[in-house]
Amino acid sequence: MNTKKMNTNKINLNEMTLEETDRVSAQSQTKQEPPSQTHDRTDELELRPFGRSNPEYEEVYRLYYDAFPDSERKPMEMILQSVQEGTMEAYSAFDQNEFAGLIFLVKGEQADILDYLAVNPNLRDRGIGSRLLSWLKDHRSKPFIIEIESTFTASDPMPARRKAFYLRNGMIECDQEILLFGVEMELLSYPVPVTYDQYYNVLSSYLDAFPQIDYHDCLAALQPRKDLSKENQ
Repeated sequence: MNTKKMNTNKINLNEMTLEETDRVSAQSQTKQEPPSQTHDRTDELELRPFGRSNPEYEEVYRLYYDAFPDSERKPMEMILQSVQEGTMEAYSAFDQNEFAGLIFLVKGEQADILDYLAVNPNLRDRGIGSRLLSWLKDHRSKPFIIEIESTFTASDPMPARRKAFYLRNGMIECDQEILLFGVEMELLSYPVPVTYDQYYNVLSSYLDAFPQIDYHDCLAALQPRKDLSKENQ
């Protein structure tokens, strides 16, 4: 398993899913939807703890495997094991009883990491990505962290657009840039900035639960790259 490729690409795809959801939602607001298809985007989504026994298991499974290529996915068995052991949380989302998306989080003592977020492509006109973030902001008792590709070193505008999406949805810049699998990344969080040490502790504690998998290269790559707040002073 190429863990470097898997995790770096996974983060990019999560952000792209959110960016595409936001873009499609903005475009849909310029159209007049038929009354039978309108949805109140302020309505809160229903999120259900996800496990193998859920009736929607196959829908979540298909969305997860369709949304993320092989190199970017953890095995579903690894996620289910982590949920059972309490090191991850997994949710299936519903909008008016329709399966809308999924959220998988890595749990830590001081903060959590939003590991996967995917939206049902059939419901992309409902702003599900933004609403999932709203649900997280309203229901998490600890800060949660998102890793994004650095906007300071990118050669294309997409990372800046992804970052703008998150900031519009209330995420906060942590003023921390890290080197993750050889790629420079920034940390965003909610509702308060998190330190690099908090982020590192969450990720390393989770990976330590899988001694049969060699993640040493991953952990060695996690090191503070820049303190952006000091550079901007």
